[in-house]
Amino acid sequence: MHQHKGHLYVPDLASRVTIFDASDQAVAQLGDGKGAADNKTNPALFAAPHAVCVDSRGDFYVVEWVDFGRPRKFKHTPQA
Repeated sequence: MHQHKGHLYVPDLASRVTIFDASDQAVAQLGDGKGAADNKTNPALFAAPHAVCVDSRGDFYVVEWVDFGRPRKFKHTPQA
């Protein structure tokens, strides 16, 4: 887990990352949580997110627990 500017980023080994606000409400969920058969080869899916960190711009990085490793970057795009 990682906390940044009132949000809690939770990697879940069950194929998803959830972001909660300060009121413990889920504001975003990435991944389907189904652990699809192609989640190691399909870049749109998570296999096993293990760690997450957030930089000063709000971009966050997820490292997956897979045999070949897979760091991923997600760019923060503020709402207008």
